[in-house]
Amino acid sequence: MKAGDLYKPTRRGTSDGESTVAQVMKTWNKRDIDPDCPMSVAIIPMVQFVVWSDGQKGGTFNFPRRRFTRQYTRAEVTQ
Repeated sequence: MKAGDLYKPTRRGTSDGESTVAQVMKTWNKRDIDPDCPMSVAIIPMVQFVVWSDGQKGGTFNFPRRRFTRQYTRAEVTQ
């Protein structure tokens, strides 16, 4: 997964599923520090993406990478 990759929703039953695409903007590792124990730090892989529907920008979102990969699959590029 890298910036510029295109993904499509995995959920079936959405009327506009074919025309909706998510474009990855960036990925990074977010630190999650436990306030009760500052020595405990978790690293959460994150992804920022833009949703495009019918050529219109739908919004920019930040999801944990695990959640993103469950909801989207890589779109096949045809040339």
